[in-house]
Amino acid sequence: MRKTLFDLIGQEQKNVMLANAQREFALHIEVNRRVGQFQKKFIFTKTAKTAGTSIELYFEPYCVPEGLWYSSHARDEYVGDTGIVGYRGTNPRGKTWFNHMSASRIRQLIGDDVWNSYYKFCVIRNPFDLLVSAFHHNERQRSEPLSFESLKYKIRQLGHRPQGTYDVERFRH
Repeated sequence: MRKTLFDLIGQEQKNVMLANAQREFALHIEVNRRVGQFQKKFIFTKTAKTAGTSIELYFEPYCVPEGLWYSSHARDEYVGDTGIVGYRGTNPRGKTWFNHMSASRIRQLIGDDVWNSYYKFCVIRNPFDLLVSAFHHNERQRSEPLSFESLKYKIRQLGHRPQGTYDVERFRH
């Protein structure tokens, strides 16, 4: 008899997997119920180093009840009858909605019907400007300057990133 991976794991692991699947299914149903009722039907996918937080701050008032919005760089996730705002902070572990989520994950959570009927957008930065900005950002984090050879190596590595890691690829899926 042919065994699957599921046959090889213990009952406790099976119970955890089943509980996670049930939670994911319940979340999917709840999100679809709420998302279908939103007045403003848009999805903003945040990309790295493109003034994304400023854009989020501009659109957030449309996604939270009137009077509850406040301007803050850090934010806990909000899911309500008016919209969804992803968590902005240092560690999104345990959060369902967070900044820099992939479009494919958002689509998975809200379902194809909602995904296809909402206006979706993101901001893509000029690649050269992005490279210069990333270089300066990384230099501020380093204790010693990056050598020219290391910089050339890092630039070459950008061309070898797996599909789905570029900002455009993250948005298309």
